[in-house]
Amino acid sequence: MLERGEREGQQLDNYRLVRLLGAGGFGQVYLGEHIYRKTRVAIKILPQLAQDDLQGFLTEARTFRLKHPNIVQVLDFGVEKRTPFVVMEYAPNGTLRQRHPKGTRVPLPTIVLYVRQVASALQYAHDERLVHRDVKPENMLIGTHNEILLSDFGIATIAHGTDSQKADVMAGTVPYMAPEQIQAHPRPASDQYSLAVVVYEWLCGDRPFHGTYIEMALKHATVNPPPLREKVPTIPPDVEHIVMTALAKEPKRRFGSVQAFATALEQASQSRQIDPATSQAVLIPSDHQRLQPTVVDASQSQAQLSTFAAYPSSSPSRPVMPAPPLISSKTAWSSRAKANWRTLLLIGLTLLVIASGVGLSSVIHTTQVATANANATATTIASNATGTAAIRIAAVTATSQARAYAMATTSTIASNATATASVIAANPDPYGAGGTLALYDPLRDNTLGYDWDSNSACSFQGEAYHAIQLDPASGTNACIAHSTDYGNFAYEVQMTIISGDAGGIIFRGENTTFSNYYFAVTHNGFYALLLCQNGKCKALVPITGSSAIHQGQSKTNIIAVGAQGSTITLYVNGQLITSVTDSTFSHGQIGVAAVPFGTNAHPTTVAYSNAKVWTF
Repeated sequence: MLERGEREGQQLDNYRLVRLLGAGGFGQVYLGEHIYRKTRVAIKILPQLAQDDLQGFLTEARTFRLKHPNIVQVLDFGVEKRTPFVVMEYAPNGTLRQRHPKGTRVPLPTIVLYVRQVASALQYAHDERLVHRDVKPENMLIGTHNEILLSDFGIATIAHGTDSQKADVMAGTVPYMAPEQIQAHPRPASDQYSLAVVVYEWLCGDRPFHGTYIEMALKHATVNPPPLREKVPTIPPDVEHIVMTALAKEPKRRFGSVQAFATALEQASQSRQIDPATSQAVLIPSDHQRLQPTVVDASQSQAQLSTFAAYPSSSPSRPVMPAPPLISSKTAWSSRAKANWRTLLLIGLTLLVIASGVGLSSVIHTTQVATANANATATTIASNATGTAAIRIAAVTATSQARAYAMATTSTIASNATATASVIAANPDPYGAGGTLALYDPLRDNTLGYDWDSNSACSFQGEAYHAIQLDPASGTNACIAHSTDYGNFAYEVQMTIISGDAGGIIFRGENTTFSNYYFAVTHNGFYALLLCQNGKCKALVPITGSSAIHQGQSKTNIIAVGAQGSTITLYVNGQLITSVTDSTFSHGQIGVAAVPFGTNAHPTTVAYSNAKVWTF
C-alpha cells in the first residue's frame, strides 16, 4: 500500500505526478502534468486490482463518460502494474468547503446560485440512472470561471445497477447521508437529501446532526433536524419549509426530483410559497400554536414560591428545538410507530452508545471497530479531490476489504439492534402507561445528541450532570436538553442534592419564553409543581411534604413525572405522590434544575444521572 504522497515526482503513462491533492478510502488524487502538452490535470490513482478485475475496469472505463458543464470531466484512463488510474480536468480554485469553511454562513442568493448548478449536474446523472452518493461541499469544486463542478462520482451507483455494480454497499459521508442510504438503499432522492443538508449548513453555519458514526446514523434515521429559524430567525419561513421538505425521512415526502428542489428553493428565496410536489405557489400553514394558559390559584405559600420564579438563569438566549414546521411531536412519533425498524434502531443504537450502563460494552466495542473501518473506507477524497472516475467502475475499483467492512457495518447495526430488544424489554415503562423507551441518557457527557446546556452552571462532572446556582438571589438555574420535544411521556431521572436546597425536573418546556412545567423537590422532604410562563411561576401543587422523599443532602431520589394529555402525575422513588390537571402546554423540552429555596436560600448544586423517557 502506498503512503500518502509517495508517488510525487513519478511518471504515470504520459503524466508526471506533481503533488498530492487529497486522499480517501478509494484512492489518491494528484496534480498531474502532461509531459508533452504541459497541461495540468487531476489524476485519481485507485487501489490495485486483482488480475480478473482489470478487464472489467477497462471495459467499464471505455463505455462510460459523464459530460455536463457542472461535472468534472474524465479525460483519460489506464492501468499500470495492476494499478488503475483516471485522468480528469483540474479545477484550480479549490472547493466550496475551502471557500466557505465549517461554521461559515453563506448568503441566500449565493446558495441559490450554487444549488442551481449542483442540482443541474445531479439531475443529469439521475436521468442517466446514476446516484452520486457523496454530495458534500468537499466534492463541489470551483472551475476556472468560478463555475461549480461536481466531483467524485467514484462511489456512485447505477440506480438499478448492472451485475458489476452492487448498490447494497453503504458508501458516502455520514453527516450528509440520507436515512435510506444509511440502510444501504440509495436512490436519486438520497442525493437531494444530501444537498439539503449542505444547504442547511450554509444557511445557519452548522450541520443538523453531530456525534459518532452510529449517533449520526441514528439521528438521520429518526430525529427531526433543529428548525433553521430557531438558529437564524432572519431565514424566510418558506425557505425553511423547502429545506425541511427535502430533509424528510421518507424519500417519497421529498421533492419529486433534485431539480424540483432547486427550483422551489430559488422561488422561495424570492418570497414565494411552494408546493413540494408540484413547485406551484401555495399557502403554507402557520406553525404550531400552543394552547392558552389556564388560571391557577397561587395563593398558598407564595412567599416561598417566589424563589422559583426567576427561571432560568443559565442560558436565556439558547434557542428552543421543537419539531420542524408542519410536523408535530405526536405525528412524528406515530409515523415512527408505523416503521418498526426505525423505532428499534432509535432505541437499540442509543442503548448501545451507552452500553456501559446496561452491560453491553463488548458489543459496542465491536460495533465501533467495524463502523470505524467502514467509515474510513467510505469517506471519499478530501478537499481538492476532483474524482469523476467512471461511475460504473465503482464496484470494480473498490477493494474486497472495503466491501466487507461496509457490508459488515450494516449487518452489525442490524444485529446489535436485535440484541438490544431484550434490554428494551427489561426497561418497560414503570409508570403504568405502556410507553416505549425513547431516551436513555446516563448524563455522563453530551455526546448522545440531546444538546444539554453546557456551561459553568450546567456541566458534566464525575459521571453526572450538575446543575449549579451559586447566586441564590438569581433564583432557579435550569439546564435544558434542547434537542428534545415530548408530548405524552414519562420522564425519570436520578437526583442527588450535593449542597443547598432543592432540585427538580423541567418538562414541556420552551426556553425562548422561559415557559414550562417544573417539579421541584427539596432536601428536607417537600415538593411542588409549578407552571411557569414568561419567567413567572404559579403553583399547580403548592409546597407539600412527602415521606417518599429521602431527606438530607447527598441523598439520592428518583424523581419522575407522567404527562398524558392534560393529566400530570408526580412520582418520587417509584411512589405516586399526586396528580393534577392542566392543559397550558402540550409538549416541549425536558431539563433539570438547581433551586435555591426559601427565605434563607443557599447556593445549590444538584447532580443528575440516568435520565429516561418513555413515550406513548
